[in-house]
Amino acid sequence: MPTRTGRWYVSLIVLFLCMFLVPIIAQEGARSSGGTGGSPTGGMLMVGDTESTFVRIPNKYDPSKPAPMIIVLHGTIDIGNVYFNMYSDLAEKETEEPWNRAIIVAPQSPGDNWHDAKYSAEVNAYLDGVRQEMCRKYNVDLGRIVIAGWSTGAVFIGGYVMRRPGTFMAAVMQEGGGYWGAPLQRTKHHPTAHRFVIGDQDFMMPQTRRHFQRLQEAGYPVSVVVGPGLEHGAAVFLEGRETWDWIKRQPPVR
Repeated sequence: MPTRTGRWYVSLIVLFLCMFLVPIIAQEGARSSGGTGGSPTGGMLMVGDTESTFVRIPNKYDPSKPAPMIIVLHGTIDIGNVYFNMYSDLAEKETEEPWNRAIIVAPQSPGDNWHDAKYSAEVNAYLDGVRQEMCRKYNVDLGRIVIAGWSTGAVFIGGYVMRRPGTFMAAVMQEGGGYWGAPLQRTKHHPTAHRFVIGDQDFMMPQTRRHFQRLQEAGYPVSVVVGPGLEHGAAVFLEGRETWDWIKRQPPVR
C-alpha cells in the first residue's frame, strides 16, 4: 500500500502534468508562432520601409491561442480591399473554433501586379517578410496558414507555394493559376491542398487547367469549381462560402 507521503507525491506529479506539460503539448500541436506586440485592432502593417498590408484582427483574437491566418492577394486591378473584405466578412460570421479567430492579411503588390513579379526574388522575399512579420507580432497557428489569390494574385501563388513546401495548409486560386515549372515536392512535405474557382469561358482557363491537372497527376489534394458560361471577372465571388468551408476541412501542416 502506498504511504500517505507517496500518494502526496503522485498527486503533485499529476498536478504538474496538468498545469505545465498538457498546455505545452497542446501548443505544440497547434504549432504556435508565439508572436506578441501586434495591434489588437489590426490596420496597416509596416514591412521594411513600406506600409502596404491590410490586417484584420478578429474580436475573438486571444494572444494565448494560436490563430489561423489567411493571406489574400489582389489581381491586376487593385481590388485588394474587395477580396480582403470578402474573407474578413466570412471570418466575422464564423462561429467554430479556431476559425472564428482567423487573421486576414492582404498585402499590396510592390509592382503593378503579382503576375509580373512571379519570378522576382525581391517580391517573393517581400511576401515572405509579410508572413514572418505577422508571425512575430501575432500568435499565428503555423499549421493553419492559407494563401488565396484572385486573377494575377492566383497566378503568382502557383509557383510561390510550390517553392515553400510545408508552409501553407491550403491555397485558393480564384480565376487564375499556373505553376510555372516550380518543383512539385509532394513526397517530402505536407501536400498543400489546392482549390481552383474559375469560369469555363475565362481566358486564364487553359493555363489554370494545366496547373490543376499537373497537381492531380502528382497526387496533390485538388478541388476544382467551374462556373458555366462565366468569363474572367464574373467568378470573383463564386462559391465564397463553400470555399471557406473547404478551407476549414483541410488538415493542418504538422
